[in-house]
Amino acid sequence: MVKDVGMGGRRWLRCWGGAAVALEAVFGAAAGGQQSPGKPVFVQMPCGMAFGSFENAKPSVARCGTVTVPQSRSAPRDARLVPVVLPVVIFEMPGAKGTPLLFLAGGPGESSIEAVQEVLLETSIGQLLMRERPIIAFDRRGLSSTTGRTSPDLGMLVAGARSKAPLAIASSIDSARMAARRLRDQGVELKNFGTPESIEDIRDVSVALGYDKLVLFGVSYGTRDALQFMRRHPSMVERAILDGVAPPQTTALFNLDSIAASRRAIVRQVAAECAADLACNSEYPNLTATIDRLDRSGGPPLRITANLPQAGGWRTVDIDPSSLLSTIGGVAGTEQIRAIVPQLLEDFASGDTLRRPLSPEVVMAAALDSALRLRGGRKMPVVYHVVVCSDIAVGSAGGGRAFCDALGVPFAGADFVAPVVSNTPVLLISSGYDSQTPPSMAAQAAQTLTRSHQVIFHMVGHVAFRHLTTMACAAVVIESFMAQPDRDPATSCVDNVRPSFLPRRADLPVGP
Repeated sequence: MVKDVGMGGRRWLRCWGGAAVALEAVFGAAAGGQQSPGKPVFVQMPCGMAFGSFENAKPSVARCGTVTVPQSRSAPRDARLVPVVLPVVIFEMPGAKGTPLLFLAGGPGESSIEAVQEVLLETSIGQLLMRERPIIAFDRRGLSSTTGRTSPDLGMLVAGARSKAPLAIASSIDSARMAARRLRDQGVELKNFGTPESIEDIRDVSVALGYDKLVLFGVSYGTRDALQFMRRHPSMVERAILDGVAPPQTTALFNLDSIAASRRAIVRQVAAECAADLACNSEYPNLTATIDRLDRSGGPPLRITANLPQAGGWRTVDIDPSSLLSTIGGVAGTEQIRAIVPQLLEDFASGDTLRRPLSPEVVMAAALDSALRLRGGRKMPVVYHVVVCSDIAVGSAGGGRAFCDALGVPFAGADFVAPVVSNTPVLLISSGYDSQTPPSMAAQAAQTLTRSHQVIFHMVGHVAFRHLTTMACAAVVIESFMAQPDRDPATSCVDNVRPSFLPRRADLPVGP
């Protein structure tokens, strides 16, 4: 889920120049001072730029530092293995005395530190929570970061860059084998960077900070980590907020065909909402028939000519019609994009890419989607592949278990993908336009969470609390749950958002 990145396409990984070099030296010193296993210790250091941006919370309310943990908990004294240094930031305002909240970002492979700083604390619920309790964020072990915060940094991996699927798979496996060999020479065994070890990092960071109870706030893939921690350490979790729920038992999370089908279903959902809107239906009376023409398998591609500045100007490309629908469905959860979905559908069905400013971007995204289905070849963090191999029985979508074997990462086991049974109070938040973690996944999780509450924001996409149209309501829902976790949360505002659509003559402004 790194592609959509669990929190809406924000760029959290930023380059801080020379600060990265200085921090690497500091982190190296911290690691060298605590390589023996034992009680984890928080080593405090100044909250410099290498710890991210403090635009939404002054550095004066933050504590920054590291917690060093063994790379392998089954062999914590293995001298061949470099220790893992986890960067940690705690935001704590005067008078905030509630149970600390730990934020778990998605991906897998996103920075929780940057997610808190650049997303959570930009929302009303983030600011409310910071005034009530400490907020903790630490970056997952092995995360690739331009700041040099994490040690070791597993880096990136390009998988499947050749032109035919069999060659792409073979190339992926070769790339995985070379990456594993390179990292092994640096004292890194990739099997130690899956979810089982990361779950224990949560405990170690909490112990190092002196906390024996946590409130968990997980988003997207971070909800899976939260649920696994609830399974492993139930006494440490007071309650949990999960937005974009990805339970361990789901099998569709990384299945490209399932995600594409969900995205096409969202397009049909938008068309149904247009049909129910008098003005929209009068302008686009044949929208369902248009979708039917595009939503076909095995048919000829759409040949579209468009001005694609990022690809060198005017290009004629062949696009799978289903990839076009999937692309539109993948962004329909953004309020502005949903408003122009009827326009885009009719324009593309007629081959018109000149009328709408956004059309070239959709063409580029759809062409990329088509290419990825044929070839593979995305550059992804190594930790992403490691976690997928650890958590998914069939392994990588591009190379299966053979790819995972090349990395040296075994499947964590059937127990690890069983439903989480818990009586901890849990708030399950879903979004109606979410193709990554649709509401059905939250319903799956709720079956074994005996004190859970499910809330659906029908008119937004992935991770509801961050969207402008639902941000205030999400704050009300979450705050009511935090105040009275065993009562149904306040949800009267959930359906206040109604769909709206631009008429044919209007264009959506597109910024530079």
